Amino acid sequence: MQQMESLKKTRVVVEQTIGIWKARFKCPSKRRRNIPLLDDPEDPDDPDDPDPAPAAAGARLAAEQARRRQIIQEYFS
Repeated sequence: MQQMESLKKTRVVVEQTIGIWKARFKCPSKRRRNIPLLDDPEDPDDPDDPDPAPAAAGARLAAEQARRRQIIQEYFS
């Protein structure tokens, strides 16, 4: 009996979670708000920005993150 109640609770939680994800993927305003960007996009033509530093040890990871941010920006603009 206790196992049946546990399964019902689990099913309810799973259904609620699925409903939340469906709502997030359908509603553009929620979708835009819930996708985290690590920092603001930089303007390459901004004269106040210093020259970029030479490539560091984590340059590949930073380049991948920048590419992801660019794809997300293009998708939502």
